[in-house]
Amino acid sequence: MNCKQKVIPLQVANEPLSQRPFHGLGVQADPIWRQAAAAQWGVTRADIQLIEDRLRLLRPATARIFVDVRWLDNRAIMRHFTRQMRLLAELDTRVNLVLLEPHHVAPAELPALVNALLPLLKRHANVAWLTLYNEPDSFFLHESKLARTLFGKNFPTSKLRWKNYVTICRYADRQLREQGLYPRVRLALPDCVWGHPMRRERLELALRDLGDLDAGIAYHQYNPEYPEFYTSPDYAYPGMQKEAALFRKMVGPQRELICWEFNGAGISFNNAFPGVGRNGEDLLGSFAGAVEITDKILTAFNHGVDGMCLWCLSDGPYLPILNQPTSQLMKFGLWRFKHEGWLLRPYYHYFAALCRLLRPPGQLLHVAGVNKQVSAVALREPKRTTLAVLNKSATPVTVTANLPAHGRLVRVVPTQLSPQDAKIPAATNVQTRRFTLQPAELIIYTTTP
Repeated sequence: MNCKQKVIPLQVANEPLSQRPFHGLGVQADPIWRQAAAAQWGVTRADIQLIEDRLRLLRPATARIFVDVRWLDNRAIMRHFTRQMRLLAELDTRVNLVLLEPHHVAPAELPALVNALLPLLKRHANVAWLTLYNEPDSFFLHESKLARTLFGKNFPTSKLRWKNYVTICRYADRQLREQGLYPRVRLALPDCVWGHPMRRERLELALRDLGDLDAGIAYHQYNPEYPEFYTSPDYAYPGMQKEAALFRKMVGPQRELICWEFNGAGISFNNAFPGVGRNGEDLLGSFAGAVEITDKILTAFNHGVDGMCLWCLSDGPYLPILNQPTSQLMKFGLWRFKHEGWLLRPYYHYFAALCRLLRPPGQLLHVAGVNKQVSAVALREPKRTTLAVLNKSATPVTVTANLPAHGRLVRVVPTQLSPQDAKIPAATNVQTRRFTLQPAELIIYTTTP
């Protein structure tokens, strides 16, 4: 046994990755546990308070919120919506408002849907983005060999095409400007989700046909990070690092790039079930899953992504509002639903620490020296620099960093976490630039003046 442990030197860049704003981490934070769909699950006021308290602990930099235009005339639903928006405003959370329904409409009906949302954008000053439909690549179809392969049976029946998406985005952009909402509110597009080849096609189309708009580039990412999952070239995936770097190269150095939905994904995942790991383990209920999700975050930030928004805050009955069977819960949450005691999943602890401690404003700094054992990224603020490092390996690792050797250190250690304690681990004062991490440990080191 070799008792000498190789030290991994991490080099934090002096120059920021870009001059773009950093948007931090966010969550899909729909108030579904308050809405009528949650009533059958026995959600109480105490449950709602618990969730709101946890949201306050997270204090996400961004949140993504669905709105169905048909809800605007439902006082009960809009009361829940308004309460959620006010809570997010208290937390200084910037919101991406997403048009969810109706989408089975004729092209001529689309402008009226945009118009219906304008009062909400005016009423809630913390709305910073407008997304025209959730994952529109599934129904605003475009013509290509890949699209025909994926959606061929739907082409004859779909009323909407890519050209209609371009038209409604341009209409919305004009309305934001004419109504005095721009630049506070900007479009996020094309909000694509399908496999990497389709995401790439949609980004290419968006840059070609909508690239003159001052709009953020939005995409979703649910990809297992092991190559054997991918058996079809139509879904081929190069890994988070290569995809993030490619998308950054495609959109250029100045344009905003945010992954507006992501989470871990495993074998047999679908829109309600995150799937399992290689050996059948509960993916999101394992520390292996927590490491995979945390690695996605650090890797994306280290290679050009400006913000990431997690799907989703809590398990819950999303499927009714997505017009799907009500017998299933969406099980991607940071914690389980009421019948499972609202227990925290392991990845909550990692995400919560990063959410609070890698928060705008600031500029991302690239970290060199990462490898199969560790991933990392750094954030520079005017008076401090924060470095996040994750041990992805099954053995302890030691890293050094070219940062001042005095600061505050937070450790997220698997053996010290509880599924019932949502508090972020306390920071300790340290005077070192050398850190040893146990397997699956995350450290967040912030320099002090």
